[in-house]
Amino acid sequence: MSDVTPLSSIRAEIIKFRSIRSSQWGMGVLLLLTVGISLLIDLGVKSRFAERPEIRLGFDPTANSMGGVFLSQLVVGVVGVMVITNEYSSGSIRTSLAAVPRRNLLVLGKVFIVTLSVFVVTEIATLVSYFVGQSIYAGTKIAARSGAGVLPAHSVIPHTSLSSPGALRAVIFAALVLTLLALCGLGLGLIVRTTAASISIYVALLLVAPILVGQLPASWSDHINQYLPLNLLNSAISQSTGLNSLSPVAAVLTLVAYAAVLIGVGTIRLNRRDA
Repeated sequence: MSDVTPLSSIRAEIIKFRSIRSSQWGMGVLLLLTVGISLLIDLGVKSRFAERPEIRLGFDPTANSMGGVFLSQLVVGVVGVMVITNEYSSGSIRTSLAAVPRRNLLVLGKVFIVTLSVFVVTEIATLVSYFVGQSIYAGTKIAARSGAGVLPAHSVIPHTSLSSPGALRAVIFAALVLTLLALCGLGLGLIVRTTAASISIYVALLLVAPILVGQLPASWSDHINQYLPLNLLNSAISQSTGLNSLSPVAAVLTLVAYAAVLIGVGTIRLNRRDA
């Protein structure tokens, strides 16, 4: 047992992650969902851009082409939760702790595999979504139509390239935010230890919290909303910062703090409680 090192713990977690079918399905769903939903959004923009002035108002081609990442926030949280709660539900956590008695190393291994797998898959997904979206926008000829507002004849939908200001940052930050959300899910799983409860809390923080905050006085809700997980992804990938939004870097750093606190609390609980 004294031979256990951070590297051996990471190797063990890689083997476990690759051997669990739910992990493989989760990564596949994450990739397909991100690209598929982004494509549907792009096709919707293509078909309605000329007729719908509200779509053209403040249109952000970079963020819009990666629209699928907003639904992927749910998937990455589930993946992060199940990395640890699957072991509690099956009882294999006892075997893991017997093999890696230094519990901090066990957590380190799980943080590594979640970070690596989710970042790689989401970065591939966001890059594919971005390039597909930009090709659709650039290849769509638009003729001005009656009632559509001022629109140059035979123009194309605004589009960007990775060399455009903020575009590469948005693509990288999208994957980074999803990775940090997966780590938040891992932290919740460490704290709560059951899959259903952990996922319920994650979904509540992601989707229910904004509704509750919206019922507060505007002076409070505007300030709190910018720190909610649901809005941090939008802040990280948007090309312009809204009045009540954090800067892209601040949004990412906020999520880093969330993930660090949740994993830190989860690690403390793991060290103080029996499996």
